Amino acid sequence: MDESRTYSVDSKAIPGISNEEHIMPLYELLNWLKSENIDASNTRIPKYIKFLEDYEKNDSLDPKNSEEDQDTVTEYLYVLREVHELIWIFNGIKNKFPEGVVDLFKKSIGGNSYARNDKDTTARNYQFELRILSYFLRRGWEVDVRTRTDIVTRKNKFTFYIECKRLSSKKKIESRIKEAAKQLDRKTKKTKFLSKELGVAVFDVTKIAYPHQGVTWGVTYEHCRDIIQEKLKKIESEYDFYTPFLKNKNIILVWLQIHIPSLNLGLAHPTTRFSSFFLPIIPKSGYRYRGFEELRSVIEVDPSEL
Repeated sequence: MDESRTYSVDSKAIPGISNEEHIMPLYELLNWLKSENIDASNTRIPKYIKFLEDYEKNDSLDPKNSEEDQDTVTEYLYVLREVHELIWIFNGIKNKFPEGVVDLFKKSIGGNSYARNDKDTTARNYQFELRILSYFLRRGWEVDVRTRTDIVTRKNKFTFYIECKRLSSKKKIESRIKEAAKQLDRKTKKTKFLSKELGVAVFDVTKIAYPHQGVTWGVTYEHCRDIIQEKLKKIESEYDFYTPFLKNKNIILVWLQIHIPSLNLGLAHPTTRFSSFFLPIIPKSGYRYRGFEELRSVIEVDPSEL
């Protein structure tokens, strides 16, 4: 990041939603799961609801003078991180439930209450797939999660095969990138010349950027955004996300994403950041360029900060 850059202090917080407005969609999610014969009463979702309800009732928090209250506020940021992702996913799928999404959701709601404490990452691997899938459902794309590819989505005669990987170990980054390339090769490399079947690799690099998956902060919203973007650029420069995909001309995009709670210190206002960095692998014209243009309407509109 340019150390000489200056930021104008934010005069007001970006529009947010109240704790009650966080809680209501979680109850809606629980009711939907129940309607699908999924008992979520012992999952992490009710724990988030209880924490938010208790937090809302607590009028005596004094984090400046109480270490215990500081811990409570920090946990609040972690809860918002989890809740914002669940709300983002559910709002994306609830008006159009593609086949297979119910099973995917059932698998995703296990695991520890907080991603930073997960030893078994299986549940959140599925949740990451749901997060990416929601981008496409919000734009009205046809989506299929019943194949061996994580996500298959279609728009205007193009079919996109999407592999989603959460990277958690620096030692395994190279092998995981190559794994994604091989998986996309199996779906797209043998397609016909000028085929409109294209590949996309998506990597959640949150744990690489922030190994302890804590909270990031800045003096303004713009500063918070730039700090995370610099992390994404640094990861992209340190690891080869490009070369393994060059052998297959039908792979057109590598997409890196960080999902983390963020605190605007100037306003003491929490948000959740879904920050992305894109590596297009396309010519300046032709069917692959047109395919990427179709994707842009989806991927370049990040979730608004809740």
